[in-house]
Parts: sequence; structure tokens; C-alpha cells
Amino acid sequence: MLCFPKPPTEFPPSRATSALKKEDEFMQLHGSKAARAIYLVGEAIAAITAFLFTRLACLLMLVRRRALALLAREHTRFT
Repeated sequence: MLCFPKPPTEFPPSRATSALKKEDEFMQLHGSKAARAIYLVGEAIAAITAFLFTRLACLLMLVRRRALALLAREHTRFT
């Protein structure tokens, strides 16, 4: 389940491999090695951020479930 909808893009959806090939071709024609390095650093930061965000969301859902279970147990104990 996605928390946030994907924003619209001007590019048609395609397979990641063909998109990466086109991107690599563009970078080889118009970009320098420094631009490619900066791009790869940005991609790495985005991947790490996405990984950490999903782990944090899973952790928060687990904490919420445990808290609700404890509240339910306490509620049944006093009734």
C-alpha cells in the first residue's frame, strides 16, 4: 500500500532497464564524470532514505499494534 500517490510525470511509464539505458546514453553524450558521480550519490541517498522510511513505518506500525494489544488486555482486565 502506498502512503503517497506518485506524482504525474511527463515521461510514459517504461521498464526500468530501458529507462536506465536511455539515461546512461544521455549522460555519456551530455554529462561529465563529475555529473555522473553526483547523480549516483543522489540515487544512493534516495535509496537509503526510502529504505529507512519503510523500516521506520514498519516499526511504528508494530509499536501501534503492541500498544493496542496492551490497551485491550488492560480493558478486559478491569471489566
